[in-house]
Amino acid sequence: MTMLGENEVPLGVPSLDHDHIGLWKRLRELTAAASGETEFQTLVGDAGRLIRDVESHFRLEEQMMEKIGFPDRRHHIQVHRVMLEVSKLKVQTAHGVDGIADWVSWAVAWFYRHHVDEDLVLALALLKAGVQ
Repeated sequence: MTMLGENEVPLGVPSLDHDHIGLWKRLRELTAAASGETEFQTLVGDAGRLIRDVESHFRLEEQMMEKIGFPDRRHHIQVHRVMLEVSKLKVQTAHGVDGIADWVSWAVAWFYRHHVDEDLVLALALLKAGVQ
């Protein structure tokens, strides 16, 4: 799957776009590392740091949703929670580099769908409410 680049499908909300660019960059780097000669334990550490960054980003989105009274907030938060739980489980139970590569592939597909299906709707609501 092709990953979003820095200038593709911006939401128009600078703080979200900034975070998304950084997360996509980290996913690209982890994809490359998992397909190279990187040691398994290094990949596990990198994946764990990425998951922590994703958690931080989700907190930002959730704070913004609360600020504007986003009507689909509970659903969006639940989607975040499931992604984090699945990610942690996949990384913790990964057997070798291939297991991390499988998680990264899953995460890329998840982020793309979430960006298009969920975050664009949130961005429209934020922009309508005047939140940048």
